[in-house]
Amino acid sequence: MLCELSEYSGSLLGTWFYLSCLETVFLFITSAPTFYYYYARSNVTYEKWMYKSNPKFPSPEKVRDEIVQMLKGMLCASFFPALSLELAKNGIGNAFCGWGGRPLSYHIGVLAFSWIISDFFEFFYHRLGHIDFKFWNHHRHHHVFHNPSPFSVIADEPIDQLIRS
Repeated sequence: MLCELSEYSGSLLGTWFYLSCLETVFLFITSAPTFYYYYARSNVTYEKWMYKSNPKFPSPEKVRDEIVQMLKGMLCASFFPALSLELAKNGIGNAFCGWGGRPLSYHIGVLAFSWIISDFFEFFYHRLGHIDFKFWNHHRHHHVFHNPSPFSVIADEPIDQLIRS
């Protein structure tokens, strides 16, 4: 589907725009219900909040800042996938498009392997942001939200998202 998206868009900017739109919809579909469940005042219960280290509600301004930071990071994170699709479309890159004549079990295995490897990379990259001062200078912006909401999960600096993508 993504390879067809790059064919339809006609340019790197178009592919980046379409990927960014898809990611925005996905982020709000996954984050907004969780935010509503835990943070809408009508849904807050002692059982949900008793393990939080900061029992105060985040201010609307802080939540807005989280959403803006999340969107900035997402715009950067979608650039390299868009570039990969565009390069493959022009016969330069090796982005994976189609089934490639392989069975479904192969694709499920590749998905599982890729998921595990990328999760380890995410963990160690995040850990590096905490233990190395040079990396902390970029990573610390992610931790300005002292009472984070679901929107702050990927509210990283753009350079962090570029590296992760």
